Amino acid sequence: MQDFLLLIAVAATFLFGFFIMKKLDRFLESSHRAEVSLLPSEESSLRIGFSDPLIADSITDILDSFTVSRQDISVYFFSGTVDELLRELSRHKLDVAFLPESAAVPEGTHYNICEVSLAYIPVVTKYSGLEIEPITEEHLLQKAVWEESEKAFIVSDFIRCLKNKSGTDWRNKNGTAKAESGSAFTRDP
Repeated sequence: MQDFLLLIAVAATFLFGFFIMKKLDRFLESSHRAEVSLLPSEESSLRIGFSDPLIADSITDILDSFTVSRQDISVYFFSGTVDELLRELSRHKLDVAFLPESAAVPEGTHYNICEVSLAYIPVVTKYSGLEIEPITEEHLLQKAVWEESEKAFIVSDFIRCLKNKSGTDWRNKNGTAKAESGSAFTRDP
């Protein structure tokens, strides 16, 4: 008799757990759907990748002027190797990538390229709040690389702000120079 009662109690516990887990699954699924719907859409965001995160802060002036005209746009920063950034750019997971001057853009791609001089800026780490000071005060020549896409109006506004704030060597899709100007963008730390 005790074994029978124990069996019924265990079965009831499993049955109760099954129903609770089903309800929890439905709740988590609806919560996930609501969370995804709150995420900014790709059409209202600018995703910028850097091969060197220490130079990301040097475009804050450009982003300030960009967000004045585009207040509805969210800006996201990403960091990775040159190969990772080019891969994500080709997959449309990034809109603009800042690559080292020496980075080779693969043949047969249709990227626009703009060379810009960026400064190393001190960076504050997220968790410890410690500041990372750059050793060099030199400016680093970078390639801003982007591809024409359905979000071209957002990217072109950002590039226009980049052009207005800096002297740049503009290159067309084949990498040949289109126009040059004399000064380079610099921002003192």
